[in-house]
Amino acid sequence: MLWKGDSLLSLRLSYLTGYNNFCFRSTEALDLASAALADGQIVPLEATKLMAKTPIPFMPFRLWRWLYIKLANRIVRQWAAANQVGEEERFAQPYAEVGSAIGR
Repeated sequence: MLWKGDSLLSLRLSYLTGYNNFCFRSTEALDLASAALADGQIVPLEATKLMAKTPIPFMPFRLWRWLYIKLANRIVRQWAAANQVGEEERFAQPYAEVGSAIGR
């Protein structure tokens, strides 16, 4: 199965570096997890280990994590700007006080 994020990332990275299947580990992990969940089982340990690995070879995990967070934040800001959603609306918590309405 080809997952949406994997296909986009693989295409960009393979174009830049000439190396294919950057996201093979995450695709394999998602396949293992989805098959297990479809059978009513828990997610296998092998799938969680594959998901925890850095998708770009030879890149330290701390750098990958920082890069992922920065790029994700940038993309969310671009989408919000394209849809005229301000910072205040993005961080609004309309259901934050539901617990008090229940009586907690």
